[in-house]
Amino acid sequence: MNLSALEEMNRMRKDALFEWIHPLIEMTGSNICLFNIRSWNAHIEHFLSDKIYLDYCDIFCFTETHLNAVDSRRFGINQYAQGWCDVHKNTDHGLSICYNSNKVKVIEEFQIESSLEMLPVLIEARGESMLLVLIYRTGPLGNFVSNLVEELQNLPRKYRTLVVGDSI
Repeated sequence: MNLSALEEMNRMRKDALFEWIHPLIEMTGSNICLFNIRSWNAHIEHFLSDKIYLDYCDIFCFTETHLNAVDSRRFGINQYAQGWCDVHKNTDHGLSICYNSNKVKVIEEFQIESSLEMLPVLIEARGESMLLVLIYRTGPLGNFVSNLVEELQNLPRKYRTLVVGDSI
């Protein structure tokens, strides 16, 4: 490396620092984020160590929590983040909707029997009622879309509906 390249590198370190504003900071309204956590017990504490999510999100939707009815080690999000609550569904892969209870209220959790891994919850966020449906698609696409439409038709239709999810 010649001297001019070294000088240029030093100039860039001093004068051209990387500046970045997290997109959540600039967003308005209810911020809902979807994450594939791949194990609640192994990763929730680490995920929440990034305070930007707690400060700027209203709702987290997690897929692949890998919690089931026999897992007695599950800790609620409120054990890691004051003012936050969670709704879990014990599916093959696991689903969770977590919410800031100062901004969001759960009105109803819908108990459905379905071949799809889905968690529908009626919420009120910042004065607006919304049906939030978290889904995890497994296997080939096949009839997934028609099955999803059929399941959604069994839920109340008078609310704005937001479907979020992930797939294998």
